[in-house]
Amino acid sequence: DNAKAKGVEIFVVGVDITDLDLKNFLINDIATTSTNDHYFDASDFINLRDVLNNEVFSGITNSCL
Repeated sequence: DNAKAKGVEIFVVGVDITDLDLKNFLINDIATTSTNDHYFDASDFINLRDVLNNEVFSGITNSCL
């Protein structure tokens, strides 16, 4: 919460998250917003690179514009 209060945007990538409670915790309590634009799913660590390149980095770029 201190980082959020200082304006830091927190993006979260969940890797192979199957527990809905954990996913909701990451979205609602860790990511900056709970609108899913700061939370991304990766099915596994192989898929992680694609998620980072295609979704996270473009999300960061768009949020800075």
